[in-house]
Amino acid sequence: MKVIEALESGISIDAPRGKVSIDPATHHCVLNVSITQVKNHKLDIVQTFQNQPPVDTSAVCNLIKNPRDNQQYVTSCESHRQGMTMDLAAIVLIQVLYAIASLVVISSGLAVIFSMVKVINLAHGKFMMLSAYATIESIRLGINLWVAILVVTPLAVTLIGVVLERVFIRRLYGRMIDTMLATWGLSLLLIGIVTSIAGNTTAGISAPLGNFSIGQRFGE
Repeated sequence: MKVIEALESGISIDAPRGKVSIDPATHHCVLNVSITQVKNHKLDIVQTFQNQPPVDTSAVCNLIKNPRDNQQYVTSCESHRQGMTMDLAAIVLIQVLYAIASLVVISSGLAVIFSMVKVINLAHGKFMMLSAYATIESIRLGINLWVAILVVTPLAVTLIGVVLERVFIRRLYGRMIDTMLATWGLSLLLIGIVTSIAGNTTAGISAPLGNFSIGQRFGE
């Protein structure tokens, strides 16, 4: 009886993560839940949800009526965590499909080039990088997104490809090892040029077709 009275008296303790109190109805902990992020090697709190109660407040742990009750009552933060697991699985699946699609595009380009001119182009992926940065820079200059993607970027990267083919690759046709070394060196050159101009930070643009949410945001 003393234990029951203590649990239903609204007692609380100051824990390292904040105040933790006992929910009188369920006799389980009510505590703050925080979303954090790592920034500059420090853990910053993005948002805190105060006093998260048990998710099923109607399921009362009545130890007087049911002294052998050993049911585990899941708190709302644990319920959200279970839902976030499914959300994370969906996001990972989309990222895997995106990675597979990117590899298919890259490998198809390598196969087409090799079948036509017998050149193993180790700089093939760097031309995709040039396409991405050409699109970003075009948008920064005020060009419409679709014009940048469908017109400016193909023309700019094609022009760069023609110049590089005339200067570096054309005289190496039929020399497979030489073309591999040349295109490998060319890839390093392109990386250095882009890094010198755009920096080593990741840049991007908003999704042209909008976005959508997967799952429910924590705390809603």
